[in-house]
Amino acid sequence: MDAQRLILVYDGECGLCRDTVAWVRARDRAGRIQAVPFQEPGLLEELGLTREQAAREAWAIEPQGRRYAGAAAINRTFRALGGVWGCLALLYHVPPVRWGEDRLYRWVAEHRSAIPRRWWPLR
Repeated sequence: MDAQRLILVYDGECGLCRDTVAWVRARDRAGRIQAVPFQEPGLLEELGLTREQAAREAWAIEPQGRRYAGAAAINRTFRALGGVWGCLALLYHVPPVRWGEDRLYRWVAEHRSAIPRRWWPLR
């Protein structure tokens, strides 16, 4: 693990998750984010996550160890991208926006295998 970058832990067996990570990598020109599938051997133990936690939602872990899960992880990743994405991520701190994003994230996470690829917003 690169101790200077935000670690984004995702489900490497999920097509939606892989496409989202590809989208993030294409915009991470500064190399601030290290995206790693939770299935990588030894990763969960190293990060102190359980398989259930990692399978349920994405995780973003700062170099200092602070953790974000679900919609908060996606917004923390957007902040690391900077620019317009970083600005949009600031809206997550507004309670009604956060509540809506958290609900939407939970729904998508629970139904991700049934969502047709053509509906995926980040490709």
